[in-house]
Amino acid sequence: MTKHFTKSNETVGLDMASEVRQMRPTLIALLNSVLVVGGTFVFVFKAVEYSLSSPDIVLQVMAALICALVVALAEVYFIAKII
Repeated sequence: MTKHFTKSNETVGLDMASEVRQMRPTLIALLNSVLVVGGTFVFVFKAVEYSLSSPDIVLQVMAALICALVVALAEVYFIAKII
């Protein structure tokens, strides 16, 4: 039970560094997913805005949310596949 308290600071630092290196790809995948979902929302919002003759904010937001949700579900599937 006291083994963990007798480790030197150097060993603990190396353990933390290796854990951070192992987490880096997962963190990059999560950041990428957030940016892709956000970008999808913005793209669809603006695409619907440009395609309508008169502004309809409700339609723009609904279309953007639906598309972002579909992309988010796909991203969750791929993230679960890597983990």
